Amino acid sequence: MVASVMKAHQLLIDNLAAARGSRDDNDSLAGLIVTFFSGICLEQNLGPDKARITKKIDAFMRLIRGKG
Repeated sequence: MVASVMKAHQLLIDNLAAARGSRDDNDSLAGLIVTFFSGICLEQNLGPDKARITKKIDAFMRLIRGKG
C-alpha cells in the first residue's frame, strides 16, 4: 500500500509539473492531494454520507483551484 501511495504521489508531481510548470510547491500540493484522497477513502469506508463527502470534495477543489 505504501509503495502504491508513493507511486501515486510521484505521478501527481509529474502531472502537476506538466500542467503548472516546474514549481517548488508541486511536491507539497501533491502531498495534500494524496492525504485528502486517503482521508476521504477512509471516511467512505466508515459509513459514508454521500452529500457530506461531496461537499468536502467540492470545498477542497475550490481551495486547490484558488477559489475558496
